[in-house]
Amino acid sequence: MNANVPYGAAAVWSTGSNAKSITADTGSYWVTVTDGKCIGSDTINIHTQMCNCTGNAPNAFTPNGDGKNDFFHMIFEAGCPVNEYSCKVYNRWGNLVFSSADPQGQWDGNYHGVKADAGAYMYEVQFIVGTDRQDIRRIKGDVVLIR
Repeated sequence: MNANVPYGAAAVWSTGSNAKSITADTGSYWVTVTDGKCIGSDTINIHTQMCNCTGNAPNAFTPNGDGKNDFFHMIFEAGCPVNEYSCKVYNRWGNLVFSSADPQGQWDGNYHGVKADAGAYMYEVQFIVGTDRQDIRRIKGDVVLIR
């Protein structure tokens, strides 16, 4: 981080450094610059987060209630910041059978409250990772529902 320190002025960082710039990690930092009777200060909060994460989905699931692989859902790395999430699952005729805006949302293999037919279903997932809301991820694939 750099402070604007005019010639003849002095800087004091929250770290105790008097340099014009410091190397910082996660946390809050402040700097005060004194130039004669003029004093200015500023604070910055630095937070790190995982921004390069991806989602994965199983290629098959068995919603039979045995507690193993009973739901279709996206799997994200721990700490992955997911925003503006959308998951849609379609049957072979293009009918929407499941949708969720919740990254933890899970399809239980039902369609309108009735067990969906065994077979292949197409899915499309879109989400944004990171805080800058610029990194849009799109994942398309198919999943087999096994009865």
